[in-house]
Amino acid sequence: MYKDRDILKRSVPVFLIFLGILLIVAMITKHIEYALGLALGYAINIVIFKVITLTVDALLSLENKISVVIIMFSFIIRLFIYGIGFYIAVKFPSFFNLFTVALGYFMIKLSVYIGDYWVRKRGEDG
Repeated sequence: MYKDRDILKRSVPVFLIFLGILLIVAMITKHIEYALGLALGYAINIVIFKVITLTVDALLSLENKISVVIIMFSFIIRLFIYGIGFYIAVKFPSFFNLFTVALGYFMIKLSVYIGDYWVRKRGEDG
């Protein structure tokens, strides 16, 4: 099983690859908002990942009655944080691209999928 630090460490190379591609696109098109949008989305993705890990830790240490409240509160907080990222992208389109902000939201999930793919491809999954 992966630890949360390992997952974050594995997401950095995936982010850097996408950022490099978007920086090349930015140099060609002279629009840096693609790369900035990805960076904003990735930063928000890290915050969301931390909220999820804190929620799971809280759920494992508390009773069942309050767990539903914690799950609902965590879900609302995550939606609010995602909304802030989209709001910033819509409010400042000359700095952040909406599509790449959404792409940045998936960096950690994408890195987990890529890592699991390589483990299965090498036959190390047990």
